[in-house]
Amino acid sequence: SRTSPRTRLFSFDEMKSRPLFVLVSFIITAVTSYNPRDYLWPLPQQVICDQTVLFSIEEANFQFKGNGPGGELRTLTLAFERYRKILFPPLLKAKVANDGSRLGASELTVLEVTVTSADESLQLETDESYRLDTSRYSAQLTAATVYGALRGIETFSQLAHQDDTGAYYVASCIISDKPRFHHRSILVDTSRHFVPINVLHQHLDTMAYNKFNVFHWHIVDQPAFPYQSYTFPDLSGKGAYDRVDVYSQSDVAALIEYARNRGIRVVPEFDTPGHTAEAWIGVPNLVTPCYKPNTTELSGKYGPINPILESTYTFLESFYKELSQVFPDQYIHLGGDEVSFDCWKSNPNIQKWMAAHNLTDYAKLEEYYEQRLIDIVGK
Repeated sequence: SRTSPRTRLFSFDEMKSRPLFVLVSFIITAVTSYNPRDYLWPLPQQVICDQTVLFSIEEANFQFKGNGPGGELRTLTLAFERYRKILFPPLLKAKVANDGSRLGASELTVLEVTVTSADESLQLETDESYRLDTSRYSAQLTAATVYGALRGIETFSQLAHQDDTGAYYVASCIISDKPRFHHRSILVDTSRHFVPINVLHQHLDTMAYNKFNVFHWHIVDQPAFPYQSYTFPDLSGKGAYDRVDVYSQSDVAALIEYARNRGIRVVPEFDTPGHTAEAWIGVPNLVTPCYKPNTTELSGKYGPINPILESTYTFLESFYKELSQVFPDQYIHLGGDEVSFDCWKSNPNIQKWMAAHNLTDYAKLEEYYEQRLIDIVGK
């Protein structure tokens, strides 16, 4: 098997010693002049804060409470569990004794989260707006969908901080927010470097902290085919780095659900006809065999998917039917970029087919392939 460039998971201590720039959600320590707006990321559309007011929160007394038609959705209760750990991390031991200057702060005991719809469908146009009010001891968060509620809970966590005495506080703010862009994506390539599922989970967590909502999964490419197809198992059997570095059907399903619980859609990319070659040899006659220049002798290498064979389109119809059942999102990325024509040009069978169809431009041959693929996917 080929050597797998696996992504290594660094410990937090290692990361702190490395020059890495990582976007994360964090609990802030007390500073001389605390402006809550400085710690909201991305900055909400409307923010009004009273910098003279802080509410104390105690882990033993604080609770999340779900209300409305979506108030008992499992997506929301799971978020409550996650964010309780984020709100009260064992990050700091008291650096100084509490001098009593904040002993009079009112205690905030509950964040009431009202979700007005129980619809958990997650699409491009899903409403992610919310309104958050932490100006009273009973904080209020309202959202039309559970995904708007997730964004609001993240904002609430950013308003919380721990001071040098080890006490926790929440800033007094009224926030109205909605995303400027419906599609906020990060792409991860798991072909050139196989990324273990637990590391992908960390990517998704970090995306949620920063309110990204689309995980563009560049799952396969020319270096390797780690997706384990149930219709064509030889694709990963022959195209993955090894038998370990694959994503099983259960892996994919669990990752999609993990992402959805954080308000993140998973949009897969299966790039064709280029970016295939040796990684797609698990299907006979699918990729184009290349020939040595000006000869009829095979070079032993492979190029893009072979666009002249009807068996190619039979395969594509079956394969994309599978993908539509595995990946629930309404979108899929078909690639189509960076198609090298050298292998097609070297292949005498493709040359004959093009002559028979009055084609002289290889870009037109690619266009022929892409249109047939679009017709298949659009069914």
